[in-house]
Amino acid sequence: MPHLLRYLEDNYTGIRHMSARCIGMMSRLATPDVMLFIIEKVLPMFEATDNETCRQGASEAIASIL
Repeated sequence: MPHLLRYLEDNYTGIRHMSARCIGMMSRLATPDVMLFIIEKVLPMFEATDNETCRQGASEAIASIL
């Protein structure tokens, strides 16, 4: 999962999108583990006010889970 977090911060939209989709699929298979990952690693990405790609990756990951 740390690699997916790094890919959520990538400049290329396609890489961020596929990483978010992988996280969304993993949330269906291992919900408690992925939710812990989301709370600890992905939600803090919204605080990166100087990095728009971090915020976009985090919002795509949340959207894929929903």
